[in-house]
Amino acid sequence: METIPVEIVDLKKLIRIDLSKNRISNLPDLKAELESVKELSLGENRISKLPKSLVQFSNLESLGLGGEISSKNYPIYSETLKNWNI
Repeated sequence: METIPVEIVDLKKLIRIDLSKNRISNLPDLKAELESVKELSLGENRISKLPKSLVQFSNLESLGLGGEISSKNYPIYSETLKNWNI
């Protein structure tokens, strides 16, 4: 999978999303439609930057990047998240 299906925003009760080990290079603005998400795994993809809309995920506790993106580059997220899994 190289892109995230737009239909994912219809799954409003998702708690965990694991998109790791794909060929995703661009993470779209998912806005607050996925506000119930607590864990988001994106490791082993081709993502080089995170969308600003990620801070709208008020329940997000864990963001797994698998070493792709450093939390040092995104201090706004590190204040929001309880666990950086890099």
